[in-house]
Amino acid sequence: MSVVEIPGVSYRQLDYWCRRGYLRPVHTGGSGAPRRWTQAEVDIAQLMARLVAAGLPPLVAEQVARGKPDIGPGITVVVAPVPPKPGGTPS
Repeated sequence: MSVVEIPGVSYRQLDYWCRRGYLRPVHTGGSGAPRRWTQAEVDIAQLMARLVAAGLPPLVAEQVARGKPDIGPGITVVVAPVPPKPGGTPS
């Protein structure tokens, strides 16, 4: 799955996350060139999408997705794995 195929994430939202520095694509060209993604960034984008859908702001979602779950004094976010779909594999 590429970043642009993540359910619930529009191209506009993806672009915003990139411009704010929440996601870090691998660029092969200048402005207007297609973005390329490492698998690690795709995984971060997928987790960010889940966290934002759950109500976290993108900045906090990015911190948690990058392995910094302590978001404030005495506040730690724990993310459970996505349960497998019936008859399918985990997404």
